Amino acid sequence: MISLYELCGFFLLVLAVVYWWRGRELNSIALSEAKRYCKQRDIQLLDQTLAFERFAFSRASNNKKYFSRIYYDAVLYDPGALSLCIDIAGPEKVLFGTDFPMPCDVPKLYDMIATRPADEAKAIKGGNAVEMFGL
Repeated sequence: MISLYELCGFFLLVLAVVYWWRGRELNSIALSEAKRYCKQRDIQLLDQTLAFERFAFSRASNNKKYFSRIYYDAVLYDPGALSLCIDIAGPEKVLFGTDFPMPCDVPKLYDMIATRPADEAKAIKGGNAVEMFGL
């Protein structure tokens, strides 16, 4: 005869499997939507499949097209590194980000971005993301 303890354990196991299965399904839906979105806007989606695709820059092709699709995260805790990133990529290619769920000091990041010209700071803090995602 099955004890109540074993029945509860089995029930928890079933719930864990259902939770895991549903999470995989939602991940698949989200990834397919992200791929569709990026394809519509002709930008490269950097996901886990990138490592398995042929992806190389050829000197014969127009590399600027590929590099123009790359966006950078402004989660740099050094003002010099942030300035270098913005100077190299351009302020229109830098997005505000955090290391969430890892600990991050958002006020410090905002203060560093605030040292840039007002139009750059506004773009990095959200304007670039609004434009990129068409919000």
